[in-house]
Amino acid sequence: MDLYVALNLSKFYGWFSYSFLESREDLLSDKIGEYPRYTDQRHTVSLVGDWNLGSSWGTNLRVQYGSGYAYTPSAAVFNSKSNQWSWVQGDKNSGTLPPYRRVDIRISKEFELWKLSTQAYFDVSNLLNFTNVQSYRYRFNSNGNPYIEEVKLWPILPTLGMTVKF
Repeated sequence: MDLYVALNLSKFYGWFSYSFLESREDLLSDKIGEYPRYTDQRHTVSLVGDWNLGSSWGTNLRVQYGSGYAYTPSAAVFNSKSNQWSWVQGDKNSGTLPPYRRVDIRISKEFELWKLSTQAYFDVSNLLNFTNVQSYRYRFNSNGNPYIEEVKLWPILPTLGMTVKF
């Protein structure tokens, strides 16, 4: 299910969207049965606003939220006979990653460079420095003890750039 609402005024364009998705699969080649697909992200919310500030200046704000994707967790199990830890994989896609959250902002200036349409911009991605987890790595430290390492996406990321249209 998708809901999309847009607003277009003389110096502002923006939109809001909400999506609900349940994605499951059942492979005929296994005996697992039905389980959440790795793309199963139940709730996705986006809010985008573009402001024309005049004199070829503009700014953009983008807010995104997505509930966590399905993943297959593992659990640490201690074998008393071998005196060692091991990782045992859980049920297929029975876990959910933490939610994805991000706020981006951009300010831009349009101009002509050598008779070509050009835009210079300053962009800050993940402005509020949210920690977004992409996956987990199941590791052992130097003593053989298990630990879980979060594989994170980028932190706050400022970018200065230019786009030239030929």
